[in-house]
Amino acid sequence: MNVEKNTILVSVIIPIYNVEKFLAETIESVLQQSLVDFELILVNDGSSDYSPKISENYQQKDRGIKYFSQENSGVSVARNVGLSKAIGEYIFFLDSDDTIDSDFLKTNYETAKLNDSDIVIVGEYFKKRMPNVMALPTCAQFIRLDFLKKFPNVKFPENIQPGEDGLFSSSN
Repeated sequence: MNVEKNTILVSVIIPIYNVEKFLAETIESVLQQSLVDFELILVNDGSSDYSPKISENYQQKDRGIKYFSQENSGVSVARNVGLSKAIGEYIFFLDSDDTIDSDFLKTNYETAKLNDSDIVIVGEYFKKRMPNVMALPTCAQFIRLDFLKKFPNVKFPENIQPGEDGLFSSSN
């Protein structure tokens, strides 16, 4: 993983809350990407299990991992913290109990660059629903960071769950 600021192509943001059973597998799926110029941002949202320790162990092993911890404030606040720390050209939000294929970041980045896209809709299921879909989950969006910076009020809404990611995407 390359950690030079000007070469970070993708920032992967993972909000974490009591997912010790899944977290290592999720992190490993990111670390095994064929695209090497990415950063991984882990935001612990007040977990009471071993999730913080797992995150800290990974951060100590890899300079490209940024780890932040906060009191339990909800997934939206955790995602917003991660977004505020991101420096990649594109952003991808990954749930802490999900995994991605080893070419996921590379293929989505290449698609975004080929089309000069601000947002890439990820996954055949969501593409088939377009243009009739009203909101997308975060796992279906690969977003240019500069696009989000143009609209600084676009954040994940606090104190709303589930559905916070749909509100985020509908405000894009």
